[in-house]
Amino acid sequence: MISHKYVTRQRKDILRCLRQNRDRHLSVDDILRMLSDEGCAVGKATVYRFLDKLVQDGEVRRFTSDGSAVALYQYNSCEQDDCTEHFHIKGSACGKLEHLDCERVKRFFAHVRREHGFEVDVRRTVFYGICRECLRNGRG
Repeated sequence: MISHKYVTRQRKDILRCLRQNRDRHLSVDDILRMLSDEGCAVGKATVYRFLDKLVQDGEVRRFTSDGSAVALYQYNSCEQDDCTEHFHIKGSACGKLEHLDCERVKRFFAHVRREHGFEVDVRRTVFYGICRECLRNGRG
């Protein structure tokens, strides 16, 4: 799937990290920390540039939220549910981003499509709130 003119060891390491964590949403700092823990030296600018290229090529999805400077990235795996099939929930206190695969929410958006003639872009639909763990720890 890599369509880049040349692939350096650093790019291979970044892509491997994303593939190994395909079920997670990772920040650049998460990727750098994981690679560093494995003894792989990669510069932050290199990670940003390569992620931009991977997003442009459709190999990686980028999730951002209004007012947040931190983007999260996820490998676009054909083996997992495509993010066009589910929604996302994001913890306002902790920043955790999770998949929300819920039939009731799907029915709501089907209602919006059918009754209001509006197609919601689920890739950009994120519900914000306080996650269960933050509520339990009083961070909400």
